[in-house]
Amino acid sequence: MSTESYAKWWIKTKKGLENVREYDEAMKKMESVKDRSIASRLIGGLYARYCMIIQDIDACLDQMCQVQKSFTIRKLMDAAATRLNELKDEMTKIDLSEYHYIDGALVELKVIPHSVEILHPAIMFPRMGNIEDIIIKFRKGDIVESPSRVKKKPSAIDNLVASGKASLHAMQSQSNVTGSNQNINASPSKKSLKAKSIVRMNASKAGLKGAASKGKVDGRASKADINKKQSRVQIMETPAQDAQTQKDEKEIKPDEQKKKRKRTRPKTYMLDTPVLTDEEAEAKRRKDEMISFLKVIQTHERGRQARLYYTDLEQANKARKTTTSNKGGGSDQDDKDIKEKAATKIQATWRGYKVRSYLKKRELEKRLLIGMDESSWKSKEEFQKFRSNLEKRRAIRDKNFRDYLQANIDEKDRVLRVIGPGLFEDIGDEIREWFRDWYDGAKTFMEIPGEEKGGSILIVRGETLTPAEFLIDQEMKKKSKKKAKTKEQIAKEKKAAKEKLKKEAKAKKEKERAERRKRAKEFEIKFDEPTVAVQKFKTGFDEYREIWDPINDADNPLDKHYMHMITDEKCYEMQLEVREQVDILMRIELEILDEALQKDKWLKKKKRKGKFKPKKKKKKKKKGKKKRGKKDPTASRTAEDLFQELVDYGIIRNYPPVRISDFKGDFSYQNCEKRELTFDPPPTLGDVRQAVTLNCIMPLGVETLNKPKSVLIAGPRKSGKHLLANAIFNETQCVLFDLSPTVIAGKYEGKKETQMLIHLITKMSRMLQPSIIYIDGAEKNFYKKIPKNEKELDPRRVGKFLLKKIIKPITPDDRVLVLGITGQPWAAKANGIKKAYQRVILIPPTDYGSVFLYWREILMPYHGVDRSINLSAISKLTEKYPLVELNKAVKEALYPKRIVQLSYQPLQQSELLAPLLEGPGPLTDKELQKFQKWYTKTVLGKQRNKLNKFNEVMREKLAKANEKKNKKKK
Repeated sequence: MSTESYAKWWIKTKKGLENVREYDEAMKKMESVKDRSIASRLIGGLYARYCMIIQDIDACLDQMCQVQKSFTIRKLMDAAATRLNELKDEMTKIDLSEYHYIDGALVELKVIPHSVEILHPAIMFPRMGNIEDIIIKFRKGDIVESPSRVKKKPSAIDNLVASGKASLHAMQSQSNVTGSNQNINASPSKKSLKAKSIVRMNASKAGLKGAASKGKVDGRASKADINKKQSRVQIMETPAQDAQTQKDEKEIKPDEQKKKRKRTRPKTYMLDTPVLTDEEAEAKRRKDEMISFLKVIQTHERGRQARLYYTDLEQANKARKTTTSNKGGGSDQDDKDIKEKAATKIQATWRGYKVRSYLKKRELEKRLLIGMDESSWKSKEEFQKFRSNLEKRRAIRDKNFRDYLQANIDEKDRVLRVIGPGLFEDIGDEIREWFRDWYDGAKTFMEIPGEEKGGSILIVRGETLTPAEFLIDQEMKKKSKKKAKTKEQIAKEKKAAKEKLKKEAKAKKEKERAERRKRAKEFEIKFDEPTVAVQKFKTGFDEYREIWDPINDADNPLDKHYMHMITDEKCYEMQLEVREQVDILMRIELEILDEALQKDKWLKKKKRKGKFKPKKKKKKKKKGKKKRGKKDPTASRTAEDLFQELVDYGIIRNYPPVRISDFKGDFSYQNCEKRELTFDPPPTLGDVRQAVTLNCIMPLGVETLNKPKSVLIAGPRKSGKHLLANAIFNETQCVLFDLSPTVIAGKYEGKKETQMLIHLITKMSRMLQPSIIYIDGAEKNFYKKIPKNEKELDPRRVGKFLLKKIIKPITPDDRVLVLGITGQPWAAKANGIKKAYQRVILIPPTDYGSVFLYWREILMPYHGVDRSINLSAISKLTEKYPLVELNKAVKEALYPKRIVQLSYQPLQQSELLAPLLEGPGPLTDKELQKFQKWYTKTVLGKQRNKLNKFNEVMREKLAKANEKKNKKKK
């Protein structure tokens, strides 16, 4: 698709989003609903609309090559995703389940469940250039090295500050002439030195460039051998090599040597060729001789059989010729008639066969056209072209993004160089004029507002006191002092106010408890509750109307960035940065003026005693305890160094390419009706796929969202837990931190080292976000009793810090997720695993619909399999079998020879059942009951269990009432 096509698609999508917003606002005027089924249908309709519009915005955003416009569209995408998340939470409150059925709303919208399924969301944020370079190098298999330290040149703002200080020194020298024998310069000079250390300007951000070095550095083996998993070379270190290595280390210059770390990185060793004993060598020689003898025998036997076959064939041909030549009698006319009849018969048979084949082919094409049958081969050429076009546009988008970042850096330097000096003086003159107004109006000077309040920008806005207001305020204070209350009265008033606040807080808590009890007893959904998404929508739409409505996209066919927007943005940023530095200098200048004013007042006094001592204004102390920031033990190390360390230990690793669509399964088409009848039907595999997308994939693409910090995927054997985990990694394009007990065993041992590991994970996961902290075997962190064969792994080591150190510090702004998978959740302590994971997704056993679709998907690629084969019976028999087992059964049943025979010996369902009967079998009720029993102890499971019991009691009462009515009628 061209840029013009995507532009038209975006215009249509924007109108659709506005229509959905109007429908959403109209729903807020509705009254509250107390019926769960009605509430589910109403909110489900809105939920479906947002699901469909998000897919369109997602596609447009993925292929949007104009970087600045994509930022605005991303805000609308974030708003829509935030609103969808809110609706999903509302649906969870209504259904008390992670799985929702909105068939009634889909019928009204005339769409199918697959239309509202969000697959392959491409809403991930682009990382900064330096971070993306690190990740690209790692995925290519290169070593990530720290860049060499380069001395920074003084920035333009440092030059501006230096010139400002020169003017201050000139002012100080003038004040020295006025005063005699007073060393006033001492204190300002200290402050100017302090200002020198404070005044800094953020230099233009340069991308981190890592150079992958080969060979040995500091006597360490090259890391390329560790990263190349496919071709690992054996590293055999001899005493002579060790001595040579130590010698090389001594020869390196001291300034080139790096600080040795406490932890030694793991080395990879491969076993060499085994040394055989004499007996083993003799046995091997005999085996080789036997194989050679067998090959000779096979060759001679095959030759003998071929000679016999061709001898028999030659004799048969000779006998046939002899018989033909010995035939006598019969006329030529009889032979001609026989030949004509034979030809006619052959022609009739062939023509009938040809017509039947044509009709059969036409019927097959007709069935394929309307989708009643599936073709064994489908052309992927168009799909490949489409994907290649998508990748081309993504490459252009990424290039434009890098050009945009570079243009920002260059423009910032230009603005500082050209506009900075004049702006520095203008702001200084503006503040000095403010000093003059205060001196003329009130004969004093007002303090410049602090940085936390906004600084001198408040002066420009007129949000500070004027001299007249200051004088009025002083008079009011004098009057209030005359009518001042005693200390006892003030203490009593404070005590009464505290008691009043306590009572109000207590009453508020009681009111909230009463509301919770009421909600627990009576269900009610209100549509007019405030939402976070409203403000996001308003900001996004206003920005789009203000900036992009006046711009014609046809004027920029190459989708390059607009330079005037960058200039305006950098001018604004530079003004704020320069103003901060000017405020620091003006505060020093204000102190000098204040001292001079005090000295003038002291000189005007008739009675002067001693030397002049300036009074310093007391700074107001901030209430509350000062929180000391935690020291970063890795502050001196670069991001590349920390990244490579985690890669060497196998904590950061790559993952296989899997998509969420590879998790096969169909939606349920009867669960909606069952839930309306107050039953709790089991979910299907299609429901699991949608729940994973909404809970794990989409939240990592939204900038600020009240997203789940941790998700646990639980399921029986071979249910697809690892496939789902790998699909989440690929869809989010995240950096994977593997904290599985088997991965970190023997690494970072001890309390201090474990704390260092936790620190590295929390620091790097935020630096490289979106990030996923993955734990395979999540129950092992909270084992009730550690098995004997796992005691060496120390699986509880990370579990002690998981909740407090990793999960709780995650904020709504962090795109970090803790993902755990487990096959034995009951083996963990209930409180530990429940508190650690906020959401639990339980994978159900395979259902009839999913199994039927999977059978067709794996059988139809075989050309010889009948298109109308009956799979209903076998689907019913193989229900609750893992899909992996079905795939194995097909591969075992359809071996090459059997595939050839399919043209004349059709496939039977019994052939597919035979391998399944020899396998491990389906999931038993005993296995599934364990998972169900554990799930009912989770927070959401408990609530759903209570609702199920209540519904069961109500159904029994209704059944008894109906029986009584029927008896009365009789």
